[in-house]
Amino acid sequence: MINNINNYIKVNNLIKENDIIYVALSGGADSTCLLHTLLQLKQKYNLNIKAIHINHMIRGEEANRDMRHCKTLCNQLNVELLIKKIDVVAYKNNKKITLEQAGREIRYREFSMLEGKVALGHNKNDNVETILMNILRGSSGEGLKGIKIKNNKYIRPLLDTYRSEIETYCVNNNLKYVIDSTNNEDEYFRNSIRNQVIPLLNKITNKDINENILRLSKLVGEDTDFINEIASNLYAKVVSLEKDKVVIDNIQIVNTDNVLIRKIIRKAIKTIKGNLVDIEFSHTQSIIKMIKENLTGKKINLPNNISVLIQFNKTYVYEEKENTTYEYVLNIPGDTIIPIKNMIIKTTIVDKFSKENLFSNIQYFNYDYIKDKLHIRNRREGDVIKPYKGNGSKKLKKYFIDKKIDRFLRNDLLLIAEGKNIIYIYGYEYNKDYIPTNNHKILRVEFLER
Repeated sequence: MINNINNYIKVNNLIKENDIIYVALSGGADSTCLLHTLLQLKQKYNLNIKAIHINHMIRGEEANRDMRHCKTLCNQLNVELLIKKIDVVAYKNNKKITLEQAGREIRYREFSMLEGKVALGHNKNDNVETILMNILRGSSGEGLKGIKIKNNKYIRPLLDTYRSEIETYCVNNNLKYVIDSTNNEDEYFRNSIRNQVIPLLNKITNKDINENILRLSKLVGEDTDFINEIASNLYAKVVSLEKDKVVIDNIQIVNTDNVLIRKIIRKAIKTIKGNLVDIEFSHTQSIIKMIKENLTGKKINLPNNISVLIQFNKTYVYEEKENTTYEYVLNIPGDTIIPIKNMIIKTTIVDKFSKENLFSNIQYFNYDYIKDKLHIRNRREGDVIKPYKGNGSKKLKKYFIDKKIDRFLRNDLLLIAEGKNIIYIYGYEYNKDYIPTNNHKILRVEFLER
């Protein structure tokens, strides 16, 4: 078996000379076999092999038994062992996620901080189980590709080895290992697949389905990789980054096949979210419908505060952040500091004025028309404005839509307001009722950088 594993390592370029490798050691047959086989290859590659054991503090004394076993094993094999004890249940409750997901997040968080590579003990049976789980979840072709042989610093040297071969290896090499009692509890999805679904499928088909599932995975994987390459080339042409948003040019993809649009959407979501966990087929289908029908203003909310918005032939993918509101009373006359905008606003009362354009840092208003305190703020629900060149008042929201002002800019725009009545949108619009004349007192407002 050592030769087969070594060949698998070579073919997939999993290990290089002088690598530092941490074996994720649970104490079970897989990780015990993995540690032992890598030690057999230590001299061949001049490896620095260590182990890490994470005690999830879930199974009480059994978890402590596993930890003691890993200590004993590493002492016998003369391997440095790093032990972490982490309360996974507390982490789960705090993050409001499943126990399985909490354990996975904690493991990979700890692994990410290790120097060198991390060897994981996933085997051929694990891969079949994962593929079936993904099929039942309605996964895309990516899910049917199964477990990755390598992913950044993570390597899986046993992925082409069956669980039965691993257990036989442990027996032949007098390697003791522990058995997790929860492996027989079918409350976990994977355990149900392992203990019930696969045996039933074997019985129904009167054959071992593992190789057929893996063959399906390989064929789907090849097709998916081919489509991914095409989608990746298209993505580079139609997608741009604007600050913390991914922007898709809908005009360039609206007539493209849904398969490629779906790939582009998923890649855009992953760019913002960091992963595609909990992103379902129904999500991407809804987004495709929004793009095809050009539903401007339509928004869909995804897990983890990710939103997708259609606006003026573009799709925006971004993380929803809590809006920052601000409001300051405008000192008249005097200076008003606006820290959030790094701005000072100077006001004086004058008798004459000169016409200024909308973008000038000096503006004039009819002071006699102002009956209440003026505030410097961003928008609020119910704001209205009477545009200089318009007919009558309109809601500020409607004004933004009519002027096609980017939705992501709207909350940042600085307003001068008298109650809900907007006197001026900085750099955009006057309220016609406040246009000054030389027959009235005039408010001079100067906007300066702080």
